[in-house]
Amino acid sequence: MVKSDARGHRSFGSAAINMAYVAQGCVDAYAEYGIHAWDIAAAAVIVKEAGGVVIDPLGSELNVMGRKVLCAGTRKLADELSGMLTHVDFEPEG
Repeated sequence: MVKSDARGHRSFGSAAINMAYVAQGCVDAYAEYGIHAWDIAAAAVIVKEAGGVVIDPLGSELNVMGRKVLCAGTRKLADELSGMLTHVDFEPEG
């Protein structure tokens, strides 16, 4: 369940740290637009190995060059958040 009256969000500094907190179970999810591949590639592996989900915010498979990421502790939460996010397109890297 996503709280509809949330007043904001928290970022802990870097994409890798935010994603590591998802892997650890400290936070439920993390989404970022405009991110670079080198900021998320290693962390995506860590989240997946911990049993989490790392996808494109539109719900498709993650393209690390696509400049956007959504990770969550469960697929159900990732799908729910994907439907709620305002999507932004970026030119892929490379």
